[in-house]
Amino acid sequence: MKLHQRFNALACVAAVPLLFTVSPAIAQTSSTGNSESVLWNCTGSPCPWGSTSPGIALVWPQNSGATSIRHGYTTTRPVYLPAYAANGAVVQLNSGVAALYAGLPLGGSHRMLTTMAAGGVLTVSGLAEGEVLSIQSTGSFSYQITLPTVSPPPPPPPPPAAGTPSVAVTWICTSSPCPWGATDSGIAIEWPNVPERSSQRYGYTTSKGVYLGAARANGTTITLRSGNAGVYAGTVNAQHRLLVGMSAGGTYTVSGLAANEILSVQGTAAFTYDVTLPTYTPPPPPPPSPGTPSQLVTWQCTGSPCPMGPSPSQQALVWPAIANPTKVKLGYTATQGVYLPHSYVAGTTITVTSGSATAFVDVPNGSLHNVVTTISAGGTYTFAAITSGQVLSLVGSAAFQYELTLGNFVPSPPPPAANVIQSTPTEWRCDFANCPGNWYSHTIPWPSWSSYSDNARAGDKFRRTYGPNGEVIHPYMGSWAHGCRVTSVSGVVLIIEWQRGSESWRETYLDRNQTYTINLTPPFDGAMIESYDESPGFSVTLENCNPQPLP
Repeated sequence: MKLHQRFNALACVAAVPLLFTVSPAIAQTSSTGNSESVLWNCTGSPCPWGSTSPGIALVWPQNSGATSIRHGYTTTRPVYLPAYAANGAVVQLNSGVAALYAGLPLGGSHRMLTTMAAGGVLTVSGLAEGEVLSIQSTGSFSYQITLPTVSPPPPPPPPPAAGTPSVAVTWICTSSPCPWGATDSGIAIEWPNVPERSSQRYGYTTSKGVYLGAARANGTTITLRSGNAGVYAGTVNAQHRLLVGMSAGGTYTVSGLAANEILSVQGTAAFTYDVTLPTYTPPPPPPPSPGTPSQLVTWQCTGSPCPMGPSPSQQALVWPAIANPTKVKLGYTATQGVYLPHSYVAGTTITVTSGSATAFVDVPNGSLHNVVTTISAGGTYTFAAITSGQVLSLVGSAAFQYELTLGNFVPSPPPPAANVIQSTPTEWRCDFANCPGNWYSHTIPWPSWSSYSDNARAGDKFRRTYGPNGEVIHPYMGSWAHGCRVTSVSGVVLIIEWQRGSESWRETYLDRNQTYTINLTPPFDGAMIESYDESPGFSVTLENCNPQPLP
């Protein structure tokens, strides 16, 4: 307490000692001492006594709860004792004169409780909660004090939470069985936006997310702050059971829901609540995909030169059918589509998940066989574009597994408009019983008076050619083919020079922009412009190719 008027009050103290009755005994601590000089330093506001002010006061013992804060000032010693420690304190003045003051730390002037002279005794009582007590004087004094042993009052409990209000919900029939009609309404908890929240039940879609899946519902604690509600659980398409009925102040922790059950909290009138969801533990990620297994592919010799024997086999990547993979290489026809056309190669990404595979760039039935890379388990490779007419294959010495992302289709550049001849889909069809199988590719057909429709070969090698509409076509050129200059514009072109009806011929492959002039040296007397088995087609330009009547 800092009062400029206190000095006049002390002057009026009677010489006769004051004597007060001590309250019934409780646990107490006693101490004696002398008053001390104290400074009030302005550290806040309003500080009505200037920046600093001196005085003499009783300094309360340590651990008494006393403070140094008053009216914007901080005292150099703790001279203000809180009411919870001051009420019940016994103060005895052994010498000198002093006054006792009480009031709020941040209030205005403190009221004087009494003045005391040597020999006076006072038991303090009646201080309101929040008030503080100080004992001050204009001169020195000595004292004895007995303080009750008390603990600081606990902080007031926080006001009860208002809780989250329930929401009005509409059930709208969007499927079946919808047993409550086209729509229904009610009051419910809307769950927080977690992955397990849903709006589907019994054919209805709710306007709010009022259903919580068991993965998050188990362990959820619900406290009802006001109103009444029921906690329900069951599967999506079955009647739900009542787990518990709740009223204001009730708390319930959900447990025991089956994995396929959902939870809802509903009432007939508005209510408020708190919910505590358990910490979400996401399910473990699925194990890495083992990938697509390679396949054992056999290359069957169906032409020439077949340098690896009649039917070699190897593990290989079989490309998706959407990419129109091919099967022909160096006289062989593979049992699966293991050659990826150039138009899908750019951007194709392959990850080998187990084993090892080697990638090759080939020209069908050509000598090119370049290693691009070897991919071991865990490795990933993205392929760059390859030349038109080339193909990509992946093979391994043992089984391997892989993940594949095809590159975007890149069409071949359009051929020049002038003098370009597009190949015709061609079927070499058996015209006899027990045919071993038809052949398919593309050819350049000619007028029927200038060329043959069949190969004139003997036995089961005999075939006649048919176009895409089942019509007979004539791709087998006569001897007039000598000197015909062929230039490949797109695709892979195969030129056959042969002796008609025989098993003797010569093959010449052309990649894009390559040119060849047919040279019919004896015994060769005919030619055909075609492609490899199951080719998607090709186009060429021709010079000095003038059909002549057959002999």
